[in-house]
Amino acid sequence: KHPSTATGYHNIGVMLDNLGKHDEALEYIKKALKIRLEILGEMHPHTVNSHRNIGTALGKLGKHTEALLHYQEVLS
Repeated sequence: KHPSTATGYHNIGVMLDNLGKHDEALEYIKKALKIRLEILGEMHPHTVNSHRNIGTALGKLGKHTEALLHYQEVLS
């Protein structure tokens, strides 16, 4: 996989989230996160951004405990 593939997944996920399709958005942003973790590592700003956007989508779905875990990843 290539970082640009992750960016594509991430951007689709963010747009789906903006359209209110939070479950579908999570699928794409989680794909981006997986690639980013493998290629860029946990502390890269793009990886952190994926965690943040996953947290946002989860929060919109009322899954606050899961969202909190992703927000905490941003701080570590």
